[in-house]
Amino acid sequence: MTVQIRISAMSANITDQLTTYSENCAYLSLAFDESVDITSTTQLLIFVRGIAQEFKMIEELIGMTSLSDQTKGSDILSRLLEQ
Repeated sequence: MTVQIRISAMSANITDQLTTYSENCAYLSLAFDESVDITSTTQLLIFVRGIAQEFKMIEELIGMTSLSDQTKGSDILSRLLEQ
């Protein structure tokens, strides 16, 4: 239970940091990348990129999800909206 509590606390802290940063960004965008794992399952990686007022840049991985058979734009959008 101790490890689970620590992981939950770290996850909440990272989420809070990204939320605060995204609220203070002058520009914000999402970037997607796909990769294939060892079992030939396509994985969609979701990154957030932003530039703050003082021109500090950030790029963070905010999510990863498996895609089914196809990787069309509509498949990517539906998986993104599920996240």
